[in-house]
Amino acid sequence: MEVIRTKEIARKMAECYGITDEEAMLAVRRVLGTISKELLKGKSVRLDYFGRFEKRIKKECTINSFNGKKCVVPEHSYIFFRPYADIVYYGNMFIK
Repeated sequence: MEVIRTKEIARKMAECYGITDEEAMLAVRRVLGTISKELLKGKSVRLDYFGRFEKRIKKECTINSFNGKKCVVPEHSYIFFRPYADIVYYGNMFIK
């Protein structure tokens, strides 16, 4: 699978809007920075027609594979992403 990176996204934005690569990169970084800051505050971030990011807390108890005993995994947070339904639908049409 090919990976597109932040730099390529900024370059495509620059071409589309007639701005410099540096201006486009600044815009991309500001958007990503805003998303990160809001997630750190515990807020959910919804980008229309793209998806939703949210911070979740995970608590779990699992089995130690070495001795078979139950062990508690400390509570920890993670970022969850739920894609917009059309992205999933149209994306799955092209995945073989």
